[in-house]
Amino acid sequence: MMKRVAFAGFAVLSLAIAAKDVRAQSAVPADQQSFGSSLLSGVRQAGQNAVNQSITNTRSNLENRANSYNQNISDREKALSDKVNGYRDSVSNREKALSDRVNNAQNSVNDKVNSYRDGITEREKALTDQATNARNNVNNDLQGYRNDVNNRRQNLNDSYNAKKSQLKATRDATKSLLGNW
Repeated sequence: MMKRVAFAGFAVLSLAIAAKDVRAQSAVPADQQSFGSSLLSGVRQAGQNAVNQSITNTRSNLENRANSYNQNISDREKALSDKVNGYRDSVSNREKALSDRVNNAQNSVNDKVNSYRDGITEREKALTDQATNARNNVNNDLQGYRNDVNNRRQNLNDSYNAKKSQLKATRDATKSLLGNW
């Protein structure tokens, strides 16, 4: 602040001296006019430099602000993009987890159904084997009964034929005995 006040004071003083010098230029010879002219030229140059520096500083400040805003916007866009990508990844992970759960449930159901089918097939086979064994046992028993009946019939026939032969022999012997009497 002090520098600005001092600079402003110096500028006012220089302008006052230059104004006096400009008024006096017409009455003063040309070799004496050079100090005032050079002072005025110096003040003009200093003013021009100050204005140029102020413009440069303002331009630089505006560029810095614009760069800062652009950087903030870029940072916000990146943060938002990262957030959106995070949400997308989260949704993808949830979809994959849900798909895995559905697949696991379907596989579990399929495994249970196949297990039940296998169990039913094994029971059917066991029942078929039992029925076949029972049928074979009944057939074997029937065959055994038939064989027994046939054996008894044969034995009865043999016994009948033996008794018949014996009776015939007895009758023949009786006839022969009676005939010999």
